Amino acid sequence: ATGQLLNIRNAYEDSRFNAEVDQITGYKTQSILCLPIKNHRGEVVGVAQAINKKCGEDGAFTEQDEKDFSAYLTFSGIVLHNAQLYETSQLENRRNQVLLDLASLIFEEQQCLEVILRKIAGTILSFMQAQACTVFITDDDSLNSFSGVFHMEYEELGEVLEPPKRACDVSQINYMYAHYVKNTMQPLNIADVTKDQRFPWTSENPDHTSNQIKSVLCTPIRNGKKDKVIGVCQLVNKMDESCCSIKAFNRNDEQFLEAFAIFCGLGIQY
Repeated sequence: ATGQLLNIRNAYEDSRFNAEVDQITGYKTQSILCLPIKNHRGEVVGVAQAINKKCGEDGAFTEQDEKDFSAYLTFSGIVLHNAQLYETSQLENRRNQVLLDLASLIFEEQQCLEVILRKIAGTILSFMQAQACTVFITDDDSLNSFSGVFHMEYEELGEVLEPPKRACDVSQINYMYAHYVKNTMQPLNIADVTKDQRFPWTSENPDHTSNQIKSVLCTPIRNGKKDKVIGVCQLVNKMDESCCSIKAFNRNDEQFLEAFAIFCGLGIQY
């Protein structure tokens, strides 16, 4: 937060030190040297910490240690920056390829709307690593309802080219996020729906099946002129495969879903 180095001679004499980890592990922390890792713009992109110097007076880190550690971390910042650039480049290349595939799907195959939406949803789920994708199609005759709802779950990815083997119970789908996006014409990204005060219904009805949702990303599907919402695309529960948990959707996810929504719009209109 401060971007400044921290050199503590005796951790237990510093009020900022939390001894809980020592109590759990049985390890005794004495001295701490902590420095920021900065990128080429001077922005903090990480933190490196050294604990318990093995030699020297009282096992404390010296000013020379600070200089040596800082010099080393200068190169670490460069390495981290290059790694981030490479990761961003790879992600962008993959996204462009997916969008090209979707364009081919829309313009080369003349199929019914359900088949097209099923293929688009399958692509979105695979790329975005979400538990479920729902496409709501607006009803021109009503401001508060949808004329159609298409729902697909991650477990169905192997059946993208086949008709769904189970009927979707649309009564179990929560419409309130889609209604919100339709009315505001703006994307909606919620990290934890139980903590969002705009939708108190969620916390007031904890036993409802729709409360299996934790994170949600919802974006409007617009017509060609972009002056009307013709549908809403909703993703729920972004999966973190590394720890088998649910995490929040990020800004990259928002941009990707907005791009996917363009193809959903083409599929709905044509």
